[in-house]
Amino acid sequence: AFCETVGEKKFLHIITKYHVDPFYTCELLHTCHTSRGGAADIMNWRITPGTAGLPGTMFEMRVNFIVVNRTGCGESRFEIHNPNGRKVVDLRNPFSGLKPSTYWVDYKIRTKEKDPEHWPEGNYRCNFRLCQGDCGSNMPHSELYVRDDIYFELTNATTAVTA
Repeated sequence: AFCETVGEKKFLHIITKYHVDPFYTCELLHTCHTSRGGAADIMNWRITPGTAGLPGTMFEMRVNFIVVNRTGCGESRFEIHNPNGRKVVDLRNPFSGLKPSTYWVDYKIRTKEKDPEHWPEGNYRCNFRLCQGDCGSNMPHSELYVRDDIYFELTNATTAVTA
């Protein structure tokens, strides 16, 4: 239906020319709005069962944030990097614009016991970003509203500490 509206050739031309940034493509087709002065802040993070666990632990994370000024179309992005710097989780949640209010995003991540290449013992950095457009894009109107990190540790110690 979308390609029928704008024309398949025009759509393919835009996708090819701009390296498939879906938000910018949507803007070029006048189907997504941008916002000048959009703003947000992280209120807090919650992580359970705590900031340490054994391999195989299910970590549940909640990021609470407030939108101060209306945002344009974009995404929230959640990544986890293992102790070696390797990205082991990359989750994106698109939105069509957020009005001033408080919001939260929940994530459930089960670490794997028998996958030391991806889930070795050590400290993991969890990164949350809220962006207009594609997080990390250098296309016009792309903007980072807020970014924050939280950490957890995987350990084989029999006395994993929880906070």
